[in-house]
Amino acid sequence: MGKLPGIFLPLGKRILSEETSATMRYVLEQVVAEGSGRKAAVEGFSIGGKTATSEKLPRSRKKYISSFLGFAPANDPKVIALITIDEPEGIYYGGTIAAPVIGTLFENILPCMDTSKPLS
Repeated sequence: MGKLPGIFLPLGKRILSEETSATMRYVLEQVVAEGSGRKAAVEGFSIGGKTATSEKLPRSRKKYISSFLGFAPANDPKVIALITIDEPEGIYYGGTIAAPVIGTLFENILPCMDTSKPLS
């Protein structure tokens, strides 16, 4: 069992190779470093993430769900966060309106964490 203070996490069977996991973390780090998730970047920290924008049905309503999932540090994640914004008004792209929310959250969380130590 993995442990967090007061929380017990069962350790399951590995479903991805370490190589695939490292590749995905790198690709998702590039989303924040150079791609659509740039607004989630926090100086001094490596963050990975994925933006999403979904059109709700029926499409004729022109209503959307915008989201961003971020994790840090990108090379050895210790924290993960997801924001979804239902039916935003005006601009509705996940990278534009959801990613900055995660960036602000991580600006407050990451400096308080010792990201150099593994969770135990």
